[in-house]
Amino acid sequence: MSRPLSGSKRIKNGTWLVSVHRRRGSTERVYATFRRDAEAAADRWLAAQVERLNAGEEAQGSTNAPRVRRSPRVRRTRVDQTQTSAAPTKTRARTFEEYAMAWHHEQYVLLHRAQAERTRDVLSDLRLHILPTFGGLLETDAESGRNALITWTRTMAGYPLTPGGTVDENAPSSARDNVNGILWIISEVLLYAHTMGAPVPVVASNGGVKPAVTNGVTAMFPRYRPKRKARLGSFAEARSLAAEMHVIHQLELWLMRVAGLRIGEAVFGVWWPFELVLTIRAFFSTI
Repeated sequence: MSRPLSGSKRIKNGTWLVSVHRRRGSTERVYATFRRDAEAAADRWLAAQVERLNAGEEAQGSTNAPRVRRSPRVRRTRVDQTQTSAAPTKTRARTFEEYAMAWHHEQYVLLHRAQAERTRDVLSDLRLHILPTFGGLLETDAESGRNALITWTRTMAGYPLTPGGTVDENAPSSARDNVNGILWIISEVLLYAHTMGAPVPVVASNGGVKPAVTNGVTAMFPRYRPKRKARLGSFAEARSLAAEMHVIHQLELWLMRVAGLRIGEAVFGVWWPFELVLTIRAFFSTI
C-alpha cells in the first residue's frame, strides 16, 4: 500500500512555500507561495492538490521552484542597520583652545620653528592674553568674532570700547608690535584649525588665504596722552619712606628730594666718590 500524500509546507524569508508531487509516482513537483499571514490559504491549496492527486489527476502549480526573496520590510530594515553600523561616530567639535595648543605643539615642539625663548613667549601669550579672551572664538560666527577682536584691539590702544565712549585716562596701552604679535598668533591658530577641517571662514589674500575674523585687523596707534607732572613729595613723606631704607639708599633719596635730582643722577652722585677711591687704591697698589 503506498504512503498517503501530504505535500510539503515550510516558511522561508517570511513566505509560505508549499509543494506537492505533480502526479502519483513522479519525482517532479509543483509549487505555490503565500504571504506569511496567508497560512490558511496555503493549507487550502495544499489540501486541494492532494485531493486531485488522490483522484488520479495532476496537481496544478508551477513546476519551477520559486526563488523566495526577502520581504521589502525585512530588506529595508537590514539596510538601515548596515548604514547605521557603518556610519562614523559623531565626535565633539574641538575648541579654539585645543586647536591653539595643538598648533603650538606642532610648530614649536615637533617642527622647532623657533628657539626656546620664542617658544616660551608664544605659549605665554596664548595662556595669558589669547585664551582667556578668545577661548570661545570658534563657537561664534565670523561677524561676532571680528567685533570681539576689534574691541580688544581698541582696548589695547587705550581707546574706549566704542567710538564716543567714556575715555579712561588711566587705562593702560600696549605697544603696537606686541598687539600685532598676538593678532598673528590668533590668525595662525585659525588657519591651523581650518586646515584640520574646522568650519573657519577664510578669504583670499595675497595669493593665499586668511581667516575672515582677523583679515585686515592690525594694531592701532596708542591714544595720545598729555604728559603728567610728577607730584613733589613732602619732607614728611620722604622721611617716612627713608626710614624703611638702607643708609645708602636714604642718601640717594635725600639727594633727589633736596637737590631735585633724577634717580640716575642721584645714584651717580652717591657712587662716584666710592668708585674714585677704589680706582686710586688699585692704582697705588700696582706701584
